[in-house]
This record gives sequence, structure tokens and C-alpha cells, in this order.
Amino acid sequence: MEILAEPLENALGSLLLVIVLTVVWSTIIRASLPGVFGILLACIMSLMTASVIYVVAMPDLGIEQLAYYFGRMLPPQLAAFLLMVWQHRRQANREMDSNDLIGAGPSFGGDTPREKRGNFIIRHWRGDLPLGVSYWGINLFVWVVAVVFATGITNFANLDAGFRPKILFYTNVALWTGIVLMAVWQIVGLWRSAQRHAEQQRRLNKTRFWARAAQFMAIVAVLQNATAVTNASTQIVELYRIAFLDDPDLPPYEVTLLAGGNELSLQGGIKYGLAERLSNVLASAPEVTVLHLTSTGGRLAEANQLAQLVRDRGLTTYVSGDCLSACTLIFAAGKERWLALGARLGYHGAYFPGLSQEELNNSNAEWAALYKRYGVNEDFVARALRVPHNEMWYPDTEELLRAGIITGVDTIGRFAISGNEAAPTLASIERQLRESSPQLDALHTANPEAARRIYEIFRVGMLQQQPHEEFWRQSEEILVDAIRDNLLSADDEVLANYAALMADQYAVLLQADPELCFRNSAYGDGLKPHLMPDELIRTELHLNEQILRTAKPRPPVDETEAEQLLEDVLRKLSVGELETLMSEPGDVPSADYGIYCAASESLYRQMSQLDARRAALLMRYLNSQG
Repeated sequence: MEILAEPLENALGSLLLVIVLTVVWSTIIRASLPGVFGILLACIMSLMTASVIYVVAMPDLGIEQLAYYFGRMLPPQLAAFLLMVWQHRRQANREMDSNDLIGAGPSFGGDTPREKRGNFIIRHWRGDLPLGVSYWGINLFVWVVAVVFATGITNFANLDAGFRPKILFYTNVALWTGIVLMAVWQIVGLWRSAQRHAEQQRRLNKTRFWARAAQFMAIVAVLQNATAVTNASTQIVELYRIAFLDDPDLPPYEVTLLAGGNELSLQGGIKYGLAERLSNVLASAPEVTVLHLTSTGGRLAEANQLAQLVRDRGLTTYVSGDCLSACTLIFAAGKERWLALGARLGYHGAYFPGLSQEELNNSNAEWAALYKRYGVNEDFVARALRVPHNEMWYPDTEELLRAGIITGVDTIGRFAISGNEAAPTLASIERQLRESSPQLDALHTANPEAARRIYEIFRVGMLQQQPHEEFWRQSEEILVDAIRDNLLSADDEVLANYAALMADQYAVLLQADPELCFRNSAYGDGLKPHLMPDELIRTELHLNEQILRTAKPRPPVDETEAEQLLEDVLRKLSVGELETLMSEPGDVPSADYGIYCAASESLYRQMSQLDARRAALLMRYLNSQG
């Protein structure tokens, strides 16, 4: 018996609350609105009042608990409704019997009152209900039914189970079909009721203001619903394209196991099915620790599932090209997050066809919450999502490091080539390298033999599972030699820009490390890429490509003109800079390393300010002198 005590107590409590609230609301409503509709409205208000009471009494009540209490109230409320409807019908039948006994005299002329038959749904559609009921009562009724209908259909569809485009499509079609039908029924009935009310008022010679006001609001409702339906239809069309046409605006995706077996490449559009595909590949390759990302973006819901997979597996994320829009969420989930030299992360705000600005703001707020889940700086997120959806913000390396978006920039080739399969062929390596590196693509044209040696180095290194940095180092030596061999044969404009680049690089090195700047300017020691701003790295990569693409035989350097030009340029240096620059590098004391570097910067800055022909002449002359 004790087991039944608590449920019985709860049921009796719910029944008592239903009885009290139904009696109160029935007394208030049915005084002016008799009939089945008045009973229904009283029962609805009873349920809503009970829900408010629970929320006020228990402010910490969750949605699941509130749904439980609402469900507990529903059976007794339904029973009360049926009982009251039965009582109302019984009373109506008694009155009809009484009228039959008394009899009704024949009608002699005049207007016969409109026959009132059917339930309130039919009566509202015909405009038979009073104007106040059609406006206020039906409005409330439609609102409650719409909420219940929308809640029911979304719960049935279980939309929290993940991004399922077909379910979303069918849910939206069903939801908006119901909404449109209810809106048409509501507005047409209101219009007819207002028209009938206006005619009655005209016959009584009274004002028709409220009838016309109701019709005006019906017109407003039509316009509002037309806008909503237009936006909804746009969303439904987009969902159809996602669900049944494979999201044609996004490129196909590829998930490829890379050489060595511990790195995975994800390329293409982030569309439905990619998360499942990645999950299956990861399940069959437990040794994978790195995920390469190359994507222009796609669906945020799918990107969120991919990001969760990355976080759950503790993967490192790496970008060698572009990772844009939704792709950056996957990147942010990485345990470590690396960029290749020249790689870019691109950010902008959310977009989906048919969404209002308020809905887009809500989508951005959800996107921001996902970024923050993976530790992305709040100010950075706010700036990123302010960018319009048709634009793109590419933060430079310094901004990304400062905000903690990236762990670092890979300058030693610690990762495999993105997109290269586990058993690479020479042809596939050539394709991947030429697609990922404009310099190597240019080298393939300028010096096919040197390019082929690089492809072979990569192929052997991958098959033998050598450290990536080793075959990157060997390849870089071949590329640097090729650029140096073709430097004097490049176009004048390229050489003039190269002089400006060298001046900018010396200026950065002078501030960061005067000794390194001296060794580079005096002996040609390699630069440290991590010291260079992202913009200078991009400029150097572009100019190296242009050197290879524009190289061709040039006429001999006019040494007389070049020496005169050099003398003019050196005259513009300070006495201290000139003396230091003319010294043998081995004779320069360490205290003067900064002066030597500053003199080198000034020399190339002056050269870059000449016209392209003369700047190129000096560059060729100085480099030919060793």
C-alpha cells in the first residue's frame, strides 16, 4: 500500500487543482461565451494557469520536470473537458425538447436568423462566431494549438539527435503546412465575422469601427504570414537541396589516410555524412593522431559533430592551405593546432537562406558558444563573427598566436603532405605538391629535372616512413638553389620588389636579433621564418614563385652604369654605415653588427626606390659580384 500512496496522493492533488481552476475559469469565460468553445477555452486556461503556478512555486524547475507535471495534469483536465461537454449537450437536448413541446409559430416575413450548426471550427470558418470571440478567443486558441503542435512535432522528430537533413526537411514541411492551414482558417473566419458584424452594426445604425479594425489587423496578419512563409519556403528549399541533392553548392569531400598511417586528410565541403565517414575511418585507424584540414566551409551542425570527434580522439589539427568558415571550428577542437607557412584561417558570421537577422544573431551566438567550448578567445570570436557572411577575415599569424588559436607555424615539415595517399605514386606526389605549393608548380616549369628530384625525395621518404622534416629539408635545398640560379634572370619588376622585401626583412631582423641580421646580410645565412611577420612570408613565397616563372636569358649587365648607380646609392648612406658596410665581414666587431645590418637595410631601401630597370640592374650587378 505504501508503494501506491505517493502516486495516489499526486493524482488526487492534480485532480483537485484541475477542479478548482476549471470551475474558476469556466465561471469567468462561460458567462460571456457559452457552448463547447467556452468549455475548451476554460480548460486551456486552466492548464496554462497550472503551469504558471508550478513555475512560480518551483523557479528551478527544468523543462523535463515541467513537462512531467503538465502531463500529470492533462488526463484529469481532459476528463473534465469531456464531462463538461457531455453535460452541455445534455442540457441543450433538454432545452430543444422543451421548445418542441411549446412549438414555434410560423414565420411571417422579415429576416430569418442565420442557422447555427456545426462545431466552433466550422462556425468560425463561416464567420458565425461573435467578433470578440473570433478575434480574442480564436487568437488565443490558435496560439495554444500552434505551440502544442510545434512542440509535439519537434519532439517527435527528436531534433536534438544530430544534423539529419531529411528529418529537418519533413519536420519543416509538416510544421509550416499546419501553420499555414491554421492561419488561413483564423484569418478567413475573422474577416467573415467582421463583415457580418459590420452589416449588423449598419442595420442598427451603429459604428462599424471595431469590424473595420479587425479587418485591418487581418490584412496585417496576411502580410506578416506572407513574409514568414516566404522565408520558410526558402529554408525548406535549401533543406531539400541538402537532404536529397547532396548539397550541390558545396564541393564533394574526401577523407584520405596519409603516408605513414598516423595522419588523416579531410578535404572538400563540410556536408551531411562527413562526420559519419570520419568516425568510421578513425575507428578503423586507431593510430591516427593528426587531422589535415582543407576546406572552404559548409554546414555548422556537421562541423560541430566533426569537432567533437577531434576533441574526443585528442587529435592534432593541421592546415597547409585554406581552412575557412565552419572548418575553423574543427580546427579549434585540436589538441594542438598547427599552420603551414602561407596557410590561412578564414572567419565570418553565420548564414542560412531565409533566416531573419534576429535568427542569424541567434545562430552566431550558438556558433560563438561552440568556439568558446574549445577555448577560443571571446574577443577574437566576437570580431570573427561580426564579419558579413559574404566576406572573409584572414587574421595574420601574430593575431592567431596572440589569441591562442594556433599552437604554432610549422617551418620544418613535421607533417605529411595534405591529401597524399598511404601508398603514393610519383604522379600523385607531383599533383599534390604542385597544387599545394605555387613555388613547386613554378619550379616544374622552370626546371623539370629539379622538380622531379623533389618528387622522388618525397616518395622515397614516405615509403620508408622517414621523418617529414628530413625530406622537407632536402627538398628546400633544391628549391633554394633553383631560385638562386634564376634570380638574375627574373623580370625587372620582380627584382625591384625583391630589393624592397630584403630591406623589410633586415628591418625586422635588426629589431629581433642584430647578430642574426648581420650573418644574413654578410654571409647569406638563412632567415628564421618564425621571426618574420606573416605578410613578409607571403611576399617572399610569391616573389620566389615569380622568379621561377619569369626567368629567361637577359643581356649582360652594363657594369659602368651599375657602378655609377651604386656610387649614387652609397652616397646617401651615413658615414658610419658606409665605413662598416665597406669593411670585411670578419673585421666587423660584434658591437657594430647592428650598424652593418642597418646599412644593408638602407642600401636595399634606396635601391627599391629607383625605377624597376635601374633597381634590377643593381640587383643583378651586386649578386653577380658574389
